[in-house]
This record gives sequence, structure tokens and C-alpha cells, in this order.
Amino acid sequence: MAEGTVDDSCTSWVSRCSCGCASRPKSGSVLAPGTGAATAPLPLSPSAGRAAAAFRRAASLGGEPVEITPASFSIGGVKGVLAVHVSRVSWRYSGTRLNRRGDIRRTGTPFCEATRIMDHKKTVWKPGTMLAPVPVVLISCGRPGERPNLITVAWVGTVCSEPPMVSISVRPERHSHDLIRDTGEFVVNLPGADQAWAVDWCGVVSGRDKDKFAGARLTPAPAREVQAPIVAECPLAMECRVRQVLTPGSHTVFLAEVVAVQAEAALERPGGRFAFEETGLLSYAHGHYYVLGRQIGHFGYSVRKKAT
Repeated sequence: MAEGTVDDSCTSWVSRCSCGCASRPKSGSVLAPGTGAATAPLPLSPSAGRAAAAFRRAASLGGEPVEITPASFSIGGVKGVLAVHVSRVSWRYSGTRLNRRGDIRRTGTPFCEATRIMDHKKTVWKPGTMLAPVPVVLISCGRPGERPNLITVAWVGTVCSEPPMVSISVRPERHSHDLIRDTGEFVVNLPGADQAWAVDWCGVVSGRDKDKFAGARLTPAPAREVQAPIVAECPLAMECRVRQVLTPGSHTVFLAEVVAVQAEAALERPGGRFAFEETGLLSYAHGHYYVLGRQIGHFGYSVRKKAT
């Protein structure tokens, strides 16, 4: 074989990356003697072409005109690298970051890694609350002697375990906002699929002029530690007292301690376990409601040793 010529039968030129995939230059690609650098454009396989396209897009982020052409191919037998030549500015993909370089140099990434980048192409959106899915709950609240109210809240979460605390975020213009602020109490009711209609309805009508319990066909039941009622139809209710109020922006954040929990007796299991999988609990993702799906694992299962 002529010096510097790669032939498909020459297995010593096969590059293999750390994940075990293999790729090699096509027959007839000319390599400079002793360097492994192509002196002519290297024919690209489909995966190599995708990698080159990824670099082309990455380099264009610098806002400068760039040209990327195949320049070399690492064939050391350890891992395959597509190297590309970038004019004026170059970028190197390393781990999860693109590091800008101020000079002209060859850069590269493993073939399989570049393919994975292409398979998970991203676009840039404006900043927003894209956390999803999130729980959607019914918050019950009210002043003593007045009609209790319900509000649907999806901006809800766990704050800490000791003491047990949760947070809810409510816009100041909502009727329930002042009820919670004035009483310092509320109940987080976790609804199931059977309450989906009521959850949506309570989120689009105001308790200023409607009795939400009656309109949603839900039943107020006594709480143990707070004056606001729980929703009898919901499988789980957390009675809360406000400990801190934050006003970071559009919503008021109520940080509250959980002072009592009422759980559906029929869903209690031996060992103090609550059968969440049987509740059909609701979640919310950008305007749509979903039901809790099948279990695919448990905490710590990824490191648990298999039984022998």
C-alpha cells in the first residue's frame, strides 16, 4: 500500500472510540506521511457529516464568518476523532461546554459523541417557568364565620423535611391571597383524576362571587389543626400554617409548616405506606392535566446490588 493511503482492508487505521463504536476513513483518502493529517478533503460518513454540521453551527455562535472543512482524522486506536479546520475562530467541544479559541487550530469530538449531540438538538427559548410536570392541588382557605374558598395552584413544592414545610405561590389579585394572608392558614388538598373537572373549574372562576365548594360539587370537612376545611373527596390533605411570606415578583410565596396530614384510610398499606399508585394523582404541564403514571423505579434502585 502506498505511503499515506488508507485502504479499507488496513485495520490498523480503524478508529474506535471509548463507547466501542468504530469508524474509518473511506478508501482512497490521502494522509500526509507520518502525521495522519489529510492533505485533501476527507470523505465523510453520514455520522461524520452530522458531526461537521454540529461544529459548523457551534462555530457560527461566535457571530463571525467561518468555514469548516475536514482537516484530519485521529487514528490512534484509542478513540475516533473527527477533526475540522475552522477559519478565523475555532471551537472545541469538551464534556458539555463549547470553549471558544482565539486562533486557528484543529478541533474535534468523538464520532459517537457528535452523533449524540445531533440526536438531541436544542433550540434556545426565552427564559420562562418550564419546570414540568408539577403537582396541581386544591388550596382550601377562609376566614372564621365566612364561606370557605378553594383555589387551584400548580406553583407548589416541598421546602424542607424538618420541620415539614411546603410553599405555594399565589398572585396578589386572587381572592384567596388575602384569605391566606389574613388567617395564616390553608390546606393543600391533593386531587385525583375524579376531581380533574373540579380542579380546572376552581382555577378559572372567582370565589368572590361563587361558592366554589358547591359549584365544584366538593365537600368541606373539618381539619384537625387549622380552621380552613379539607376537601373530603381528595385522597390526601396537608394542613398548613404560614411561617414566612416572600414577595419575589408576580406571585406571593407562602412558606408554611405542615401541622397535620389527613390520608384516605382505604389507601393506607402495611408499614405506614400510602398507596399513591392507586390515587390517580393529577399533575400539570403548561396548560394540560396528567395522571400519575406507572412506576419505573424506586429511590436508590440505580445502585442497589442485584440479588444473586
